[in-house]
Amino acid sequence: MRSRGYYKNQTRFDRRLGTKPCDGRSVTDDPQLILDVFENKRKLDDSFRQWRLEDGVNWILGFQAYVDDKNGTLKPQFKDSYIFKRGEIILVDFFGHFGAELTYEHPAIILADTYDGIIIAPISSSCYNDGVATHVSLRNNVQDLGGMKNNCGIKLEQSRFISKRRVLMKFNRVTNTVKLNEIDEVLMQTLTPYSYKLMTTHQAQLLTTITAKEVELEAKDEEIAKLNRKIQLLEQQLRDDQQEETAS
Repeated sequence: MRSRGYYKNQTRFDRRLGTKPCDGRSVTDDPQLILDVFENKRKLDDSFRQWRLEDGVNWILGFQAYVDDKNGTLKPQFKDSYIFKRGEIILVDFFGHFGAELTYEHPAIILADTYDGIIIAPISSSCYNDGVATHVSLRNNVQDLGGMKNNCGIKLEQSRFISKRRVLMKFNRVTNTVKLNEIDEVLMQTLTPYSYKLMTTHQAQLLTTITAKEVELEAKDEEIAKLNRKIQLLEQQLRDDQQEETAS
């Protein structure tokens, strides 16, 4: 197979000519490209034959959906215009992965709907209460935690943008405010650690200031209470003096 550098050069813009080498050409104009495709298909076929049946089934389902999407024949469960709500639990086909990335069908939680897609984080039963800082646990059979059948965890370090066409099914929704706030806090710590540190430092400073003001306020309240007691005594003394004058 030709090198990656060779192929990238075909798509690199030439400022002097104002074009790319690949402009105006189709795949069939490069026979070697076709041969390279078939060579990699052969390698995949050799590898595929050694997979477990379960992996093979999951792979072909994801690959078929990928091909249908590229051919314009995919019939997604949810249209691109569908609006998902934050906290909704969905089933996603994560076909196509490198290394430790999750793949195939997995539940996930909606973090945000961006209209042209969604930002999600995958859910796995293997990371429930595992102590990893970027994992947020969901206890099973709790309605406002999504009503999950099994204890599981949200893998926020694998948050990503995906097309709504990957969504296969929609389940319940996490509505627990405390849990949603926990998810947001972990996301801030993970994605914007510097800003999160500034925010928490500022919050601590504000809390210190508020505590000091509360102490001052309590002291002022005590002073006011003492003055009120003095006023009451003086008023009582005044009434007593007036009664003595009247009696005399």
